[in-house]
Amino acid sequence: MKYIIIIGILAFLFYGCEKESNPCEIAKEGENYLLGDSAKALISNYINTDRIIFKTLAGDEVSFDVIEKDTIGSYQVGFPCEVDTLKTQTTKGTSQILTYSLINNAVTGEPINVSLFEFPQIPTRQSQETLVVSSGEYFSNSFGEGDELFYYILDSNNSHLNFLDSLELGGKTFYSVYEMSNATTSSKIEVKYTTNEGVVYMKDLQNLMEYIYERKE
Repeated sequence: MKYIIIIGILAFLFYGCEKESNPCEIAKEGENYLLGDSAKALISNYINTDRIIFKTLAGDEVSFDVIEKDTIGSYQVGFPCEVDTLKTQTTKGTSQILTYSLINNAVTGEPINVSLFEFPQIPTRQSQETLVVSSGEYFSNSFGEGDELFYYILDSNNSHLNFLDSLELGGKTFYSVYEMSNATTSSKIEVKYTTNEGVVYMKDLQNLMEYIYERKE
């Protein structure tokens, strides 16, 4: 999914100076996206939170510091030009990116990032508010295979996800749990997510350590 479009990390290269005589060569302003309340509800447990406490199956508490980052990223998309539909005209705008980083370098190495943003409209689909859980920074050149751990698209059937009404983890019951289906993920860390708590479960698939949500502070 990440490669549908990259927001804010690729510089657009012009093939020459803009020519006023050819409107198709002049970039036009598109939508400037801001996240809606329905999208922000997906990450509500991280707002005004300093740390998230997980427990191992052995009962040991593991603390992750929470850092918030609210930025505006730029995007550029090619659409058929209205003047000449055989040519492409660049549409550019901005999109809000809200990220909560769960940091415990001794446990996961890179931060576990919970990012909320809106993919802009492209010729084949409408804009989509999207939540992604990733190992490391989602919009970065170092992002690689297995770093995308989980994603959820608002107002979509999310057929890549399994949904569980309830799930018991380490003796604790969580409700309305989402997880990636085994057929669609090659992630380094297995993640389960709820809209109430956020990330409720992480399993490092290399050392098989499991971490279960306990509380926020």
